[in-house]
Amino acid sequence: MLEFFKEQLAETREELKALYQQRRNASVEAVGGIENRIKRLENECEDFEAKIAEEEKKQACETKLTQVEKTVPANVATETPAKLTKAEELQQSITVKDFDEQLKFMMAKKELLYSLPVFDVIYTSKKLSKATKQDIDNIRNDKESYQYYDRCVIVSALTLSMLNFKFDLTKANLLLDFMSDFEDEVWQRALTGLIIVLLKSKSWDKMS
Repeated sequence: MLEFFKEQLAETREELKALYQQRRNASVEAVGGIENRIKRLENECEDFEAKIAEEEKKQACETKLTQVEKTVPANVATETPAKLTKAEELQQSITVKDFDEQLKFMMAKKELLYSLPVFDVIYTSKKLSKATKQDIDNIRNDKESYQYYDRCVIVSALTLSMLNFKFDLTKANLLLDFMSDFEDEVWQRALTGLIIVLLKSKSWDKMS
């Protein structure tokens, strides 16, 4: 579709160029009709440009999700600590399938990555800045402007960021904040993400 829209845009622009030339040489009586045709084609150009931008964003998102999937270790949920505490026993029910469901959720809602550019910042940041933490708090607390699936994307970004870099207490505490809100669909993902990160990093003691 992207190439089709680009071809249509190029053809429409060529038509516009011809009409601009005609307008210069047209009689007073003919100018009105030419102006109407120019306006229609200019509107078509704007429509094609908007569609091209949308298709490019979709392709960029699909590429990003493919890269994210490659960063998830195959054995991320199979490591078992030598000694299990009561809290650690929860990890026995966590499988790679749980994490795959988060990725599938993100793919189904891939348009959210455009409305939540903070995802990119979280995922690529070893340490979160004050501004980014403020953005996360705004998305977490503003239930009118942001829906539950927006917060799910942020939870996934925090989880993937720690898997990409290393355990970070600030990010882990943010996951705990999302858990403590007990918002359906969100707190379960936050719990799953936190346990997966703790399993991978073996950082149970840092949460005490």
